[in-house]
Amino acid sequence: MLKLERVRKYFLNSQKQRFIILDDISLEVPQGEFITIFGPNGSGKSTLMNIISGLEHPSEGNVILDAQSREISYLFQDYKSALLPWKTAYQNMALPLYWKGVSEANAKQAIQYLVSKFDVNINLNAYPFTLSGGQAQLISIIRSIVVNPDILILDEPFSALDYVNRISLLLKLQEIWLASSLTCIFISHDVDEAIFLGDRLVILSPKPTHIIDVININLPRPRSIDMLTSPAFMQLKQRALSQLNLI
Repeated sequence: MLKLERVRKYFLNSQKQRFIILDDISLEVPQGEFITIFGPNGSGKSTLMNIISGLEHPSEGNVILDAQSREISYLFQDYKSALLPWKTAYQNMALPLYWKGVSEANAKQAIQYLVSKFDVNINLNAYPFTLSGGQAQLISIIRSIVVNPDILILDEPFSALDYVNRISLLLKLQEIWLASSLTCIFISHDVDEAIFLGDRLVILSPKPTHIIDVININLPRPRSIDMLTSPAFMQLKQRALSQLNLI
């Protein structure tokens, strides 16, 4: 579905010297995979996602999408800025449908279907500022999948949340992914989160950023929270952290 071929991203300083952000990134992501990208802060993870989504262009290399992969949704970290405060939870969820010209009746049906299917316990008439951070980010998740995207990009979507809300949304996101054919690309600086969700874990170096390792995560699904302390999980975590010389 998605292929990166020797992608590089750099900027020129005032002396026309290259400041390299991404260096020789090559990766293939098949349809339906949940891939997680882990690296230190400032390692260029968000820049890489912007290139995949088309918000930025690579300086060199290619991003190749399957011809049928036309719909990409992007879930941002800052749920407060991502939602329109003057619109209700329902109206925020339905925004992509409005932009596509979907009728109010069909938009309402689509939202109600997702809310019911995934047991989303939110007052749809409430405004975002009256809701918890977890509820606000859940609105963003529903909004991002209501158009049935081929690829869902998630840029550290839970990092601003407290631990309880993070765990709740990890489980909810896994539930949504298992029930769909979504290809998910999830970036994180939390190794537990990255291993828990992913089929594969891509580890990025500090800048100039390249791929250090790609780890297959062969943990059974659906995954439960007690798996975070299992020997198999801890072994994967140890390998990931050792690649960044953190242990």
